[in-house]
Amino acid sequence: MYTRWNDTNKWFEKDTSADQDGSGPLVELPVDGSQIGQGTITDNRLSSNVPLINGNNNFTNINTFSGQPVAICNNNGTYFSIPNATDTVLTFNQNLVNIGNVHSNLSNTSRFTVQTNSAGIWLLIGSVLFVTNTTAYFRIRTVKNGTTELNRTELVSYTGGNETALNISILDNGSVNDYYEFYVYQATGSTINIYNPSTSGCAIKLV
Repeated sequence: MYTRWNDTNKWFEKDTSADQDGSGPLVELPVDGSQIGQGTITDNRLSSNVPLINGNNNFTNINTFSGQPVAICNNNGTYFSIPNATDTVLTFNQNLVNIGNVHSNLSNTSRFTVQTNSAGIWLLIGSVLFVTNTTAYFRIRTVKNGTTELNRTELVSYTGGNETALNISILDNGSVNDYYEFYVYQATGSTINIYNPSTSGCAIKLV
């Protein structure tokens, strides 16, 4: 199969001529995108999230160029301490996946932020593993914009196990600059550790 540049419509197309010689005068392909105009992708095999190029040669939605925005994060190292009876926000210093700059390792490392062109329905998933077998109350919460609790998972753990694991997930309609965090709480009577490899945060733009 051969392709040719259609200089009238400013797009690439399949050469269906009998000799597939790129019928019509050959046109030098643009290097900087200056000849590519704004248009509509009508091929139903393509995702509606495929970015177009406008007259300024910029993607109209850079966040969807590599797929939907998503961040999956955890921490380097083995343990992170959580003080007793204190609502503690989880911070993350390692991005396993980060498309669309949803999470930063340098500032506000607890936040999963809705960036420009990323408003819509988001799936938030958090997990934490408390390293203790003490009978006590444990909790994880999803919090929006620092103040609004979206949901929580609570558990009273009983002596006899090795650790206490909590998971949480929720869908939310996020606007640009909204941010999400996960807060944990434990009431064992002393500071305890959480196990970093099993403690993570995830934010995925769905639609």
